[in-house]
Amino acid sequence: MLMGVLNVSRDSFSDGGKYLDDSAAVGQALRMVSEGAAIVDIGAESTRPDCKPLPADEELRLLLPKLAAVRNALPDVAISVDTYKPEVARAALENGADIINDVLVRVVDGRCPMAALAAEFDCPIVATHNSRGAEFSGDFFGAFVRGVAEVVAAVEREGAEKIIIDPGFGFGKTPEQNFEIAARLGELRMFGYKILLGVSRKSSLAGLVGAGMDARDDATAAITAISAASNSADIYRVHDVAKNAAALKTAMEISKWTKLK
Repeated sequence: MLMGVLNVSRDSFSDGGKYLDDSAAVGQALRMVSEGAAIVDIGAESTRPDCKPLPADEELRLLLPKLAAVRNALPDVAISVDTYKPEVARAALENGADIINDVLVRVVDGRCPMAALAAEFDCPIVATHNSRGAEFSGDFFGAFVRGVAEVVAAVEREGAEKIIIDPGFGFGKTPEQNFEIAARLGELRMFGYKILLGVSRKSSLAGLVGAGMDARDDATAAITAISAASNSADIYRVHDVAKNAAALKTAMEISKWTKLK
């Protein structure tokens, strides 16, 4: 399925400031759903590497009105909240969100507060492998898989059961490492959980196709099609839903005929 990105922040790298108005945010959410998104992912703080952290109260001020408006307009569509702050996630869940999308999965004194929150609300949690600040030597993919295992274990310890693994394409990894992850993503099936792939408009794509967002959207759709054909992911987090919906449909049609051989 497709998860459509709705940035309601001022400074997201590709569309910051476009959806600060409630009506604009709702319009974009409606458009993405009409194009094929099953989930709307709302985030009020940019997670690009050079972004200044946003205080929780400011994040909530930006987030909650848009969340309420989208929830009202789309009562039957799943909404995820893109935040690494448990207090923001709690407020979002109490105001209509269904899923936590956490790009950090912080563990403090052996505890994972965001996972505990997911267990409390019995909601899905997207647990991201974020390697910003880490250094890899030797077998990168082996170290990556061990890191994913640590993230999964931290979430499981809190009793959260509806886990979605995000390999963290772009979060502290080189372009080569990112593309190896995309190529070998199916190996994460060993954990037994759903897998989310979020490559949309990431800077690693710029080295292949240029910095323009249209070109990055094309590259994203290509990765979506390849991943869908190999059944290596379940959810695709994207900005351009229409392009990726077309890629998914095409890949699945070809896969259907391949399976018939």
